Amino acid sequence: MSASLDGCWGKLQRAEHHLETLLREISDFQESNPHHISVTRDESAQVWIFHVRDIAPPDPLWGLTLGDFLHNARSTLDHLVYQLAILNLGRPLNGDEAGRVQFPLVSDAQKFSNQERRLRDLRTADKKRIEELQPYRAWDEALWGPHEMPGPPAPIPNYLDELTKLNNADKHRTITPVWMGAGLSLLPQGAGELGITGSSTTGDVLTDGCEIGRWHFSKVPPEIPNDFQAELYFSIQPSLREPYFGTSVERISRNCLLAVRMTLEMFAPCVAGGKDPAPLKYWDGSPPWL
Repeated sequence: MSASLDGCWGKLQRAEHHLETLLREISDFQESNPHHISVTRDESAQVWIFHVRDIAPPDPLWGLTLGDFLHNARSTLDHLVYQLAILNLGRPLNGDEAGRVQFPLVSDAQKFSNQERRLRDLRTADKKRIEELQPYRAWDEALWGPHEMPGPPAPIPNYLDELTKLNNADKHRTITPVWMGAGLSLLPQGAGELGITGSSTTGDVLTDGCEIGRWHFSKVPPEIPNDFQAELYFSIQPSLREPYFGTSVERISRNCLLAVRMTLEMFAPCVAGGKDPAPLKYWDGSPPWL
């Protein structure tokens, strides 16, 4: 039995399948259950106040599909370490060896030291690379290059950490998406001429009839036009109530998926030709913090 990444890629493809299923279900749900946004005018506070109407509760089954995605994505990394152990030993693992191998992802060097037994059967270069991918190395400019403090951290170790935390949470409870407002609202053309000085949005979970945001004016707000379409200015998307409320399900999931894919690609030369891991790469996608 020789080492192979076929099972790892299969796990990752299964994770991607679950994610695409989830995002398609969310899109279909939004199309079938359109929300509306109403607006009222408060002269004394010099604001327009926006409320969301007809927002349907998220489907509880979304949390189960999300859990399947998280499990397969995180398991991909453990499958990788199993194959790297086979590569080093030159044979299948016995029961004790198979029981201890794992891709550790921890928050500090001491915890990694405590987990090194998980990597006992790997080559030195492979163990070194896994240590470099630990979340506590995400701020190491010697590895990832200079960045402006206080952040953001290097994306790959950061999102491997996010994936692990979400997967661990899902082991004990269903992580169910909730509705949230996606950042500040857009403003109309000529906002300054209308006296608009800015906007604000709620940080709470959105429920039917709740306030979603406000436009602030430097003077008494104008009357609201009869044909005003408030939906054009506010974006609503599913987020996670915990542990990362405020981050869209799609954004964090796609970034976690990409971090795992890039990790597999780093170790592909090892399994394919017995070489050292490929050089570290900062990121393959657009800046994940946007």
